[in-house]
Amino acid sequence: MRSGPASRLFDGPGDVDQPPIQRRLNGTSLGVTGPEIVEPKSSHTFQGQLFRDAPSEHVTSRSLSAERRAYDSNNVECTPFPWRMPSSEEPCLGYREVEYVDHAPTCIRTFERARKRGFRLGARESRRKTNPVHDSRADHDRSRERARRRFDSFIPFSDQERATDSVSHLFELQVARSPHAAALSTARGSTTYAQLGAQVNLVATTITAHSAQARKRIGIVMDNGEAMIASVLGALKANVPFVPIDPTGAPTARAAYVLDDAEVGLVLTSRPHLSYARDAAGSRPIVDVEGLKDATFEEELITRNDTPVGDVAWIIYTSGSTGEPKGVVQTRRNVVHFVTTEADAYGICPDDRMAVAFSSSVNFWYRETLSALVKGATIFPVKLNEVGFSGLERTLVDNRITLVTLVPSLFRQFAPTLSSALPDLRLLKVGGEPVLRSDFELYREKLGKECVFLNRFGTTETAPVRYHFLDHDSQVSETYVPIGYPVSGSDITIMDVDGAEVPNGETGEIVVRSRYLALSYWQRPEITAAAFRPATERPSERHYFTGDVGMKRPDECVVHLGRKDNQV
Repeated sequence: MRSGPASRLFDGPGDVDQPPIQRRLNGTSLGVTGPEIVEPKSSHTFQGQLFRDAPSEHVTSRSLSAERRAYDSNNVECTPFPWRMPSSEEPCLGYREVEYVDHAPTCIRTFERARKRGFRLGARESRRKTNPVHDSRADHDRSRERARRRFDSFIPFSDQERATDSVSHLFELQVARSPHAAALSTARGSTTYAQLGAQVNLVATTITAHSAQARKRIGIVMDNGEAMIASVLGALKANVPFVPIDPTGAPTARAAYVLDDAEVGLVLTSRPHLSYARDAAGSRPIVDVEGLKDATFEEELITRNDTPVGDVAWIIYTSGSTGEPKGVVQTRRNVVHFVTTEADAYGICPDDRMAVAFSSSVNFWYRETLSALVKGATIFPVKLNEVGFSGLERTLVDNRITLVTLVPSLFRQFAPTLSSALPDLRLLKVGGEPVLRSDFELYREKLGKECVFLNRFGTTETAPVRYHFLDHDSQVSETYVPIGYPVSGSDITIMDVDGAEVPNGETGEIVVRSRYLALSYWQRPEITAAAFRPATERPSERHYFTGDVGMKRPDECVVHLGRKDNQV
């Protein structure tokens, strides 16, 4: 086994098990607490050598620097690791230059995991540099104002509007202000606010007429489109909690499980999904909302119920990727808060044209759709599984879209295919996953200077809690684009495994403190108690333990590093 001056082997317990760990690479000390680098504003490049003791071991790609590579002896989802092969006399698999930046999961953690898997690693530090501290708050403030300056028609919500108990009431106010403006546009044509308002009234009246079945909850089995929007607003107006299911992305068995678990009494669907809904609903009554009779906005108005603020608006089920799907119970007060907060933060106005490309069963869909409709913007539903990237680009270009949201992994695939700089786009919103510096560079390369890049952090349980606006003049020096600064009504604390707050610059679990957290996980008291805990210092608020890993910089800007259960 080679261990000359080019490398120092990490194969003794003193090298990996003593906290805080002080590892030396050819005489250079790196201060490490747990698995993370704690030297701020520094980056290091190593040339690593991977020695294999057991031929049965496999290398998988998941974690080094931006990609966070890991080693797994089970060879699950194995991706070839891009080692540059050394000269044949060296007894190792290969080596490569590995750069990692402070506060990101690093090759130190990778060395530790690999050693436990039967590998022995050698590394030498090849260069070291210190990055200057950049004023990201100034970038954030400037970029946010640039995004909101595009149109003069933006008017923030008043305190009275924010105090309303229902998003459906804010929608009705918008219908009254601009009844003939386009609320949404699909391949079948445009629908005005007055026409959409009439459909909402029909749905609400229908739900009320089925009060015996709908007295608990209703299921909405539809994909992204006009019928889904009318059904959601109709359920909110009737003050009946709903459970959304997207039939294009869920097997019938999963839909049946969700309807049973949520104790749904009535199912709303649309004509294309009638067969799917019947299979999932069992003996429950089904209403085809596209078969309801025509009406005007003025007729069949129902009086909004005086249900106390705080009652349930909807239950959105998680994907179930880590077990059975669980329902996140959201309140009407919270919905008003995050819809008005997002609409004002983005500067949404009647001149905006928003493309919505999300599944109707995820929280993003509701935040996007409702925040646009309460501000008089026009929505363009995009069924990405049908039109693909070329169809998405046509929608953005032909309809002069000004607002769109894409998860980072989707943006990485979509942006290289663009043939246009999307000159009308004023705000590209990303989130839902850690955003890499390379994503930001891709935005600067492919989109025009009038477009602002927004990274945001929120979960189904919390809605948005951090924003970070950037433009072409912004600088990102770290591997991960920060998630930025607090949203009104919530804040983030970084905590260790014992629930104690860690100092700025150290990593830990992202914990959200707010009065606008989801009510609970539906009929899951144990996991509710584990995730939602009292904030003893503020009795009106609670803590939500997200399971995400992050770090708070000295300027209070937060960096999101990924899921705790995915860390190496």
